[in-house]
Amino acid sequence: MLNPYKDHPEEHLSFPPGIISPERELVCIGTVEGTSPVGAQTIVICNLRRPQLCEERKKEQERFVNDLLLAMNRLDTAKIVSIWYDVLRGIRPYSAAVLAQSEVLGQMGIVCPQEARELAAATLACSDS
Repeated sequence: MLNPYKDHPEEHLSFPPGIISPERELVCIGTVEGTSPVGAQTIVICNLRRPQLCEERKKEQERFVNDLLLAMNRLDTAKIVSIWYDVLRGIRPYSAAVLAQSEVLGQMGIVCPQEARELAAATLACSDS
């Protein structure tokens, strides 16, 4: 079974990103798929597809998009970096699902700032030493 504190969940689980509807609305899926036997086993054992959990993941995916778009609208660079940092470091709830949602944003030309990536990598390097 997957241990999210020791294993790398992205190697075993996939969170299908939302899609953009014809009306240009973001439709988040909120579900999870196993990409390895360990991931599939973890989904079954932990019941990771239960409706309430899928709904919570979906809400966090939507919150991420809304927070990011609001910060961009306000031209709040520090907030944009902070939002991405929290996702990259796994601080934000359901970060793996939220990262999958960022793929949709990437298709729209909205990408993680290099500053957030570097800050997250530096923090990770410090915590590993």
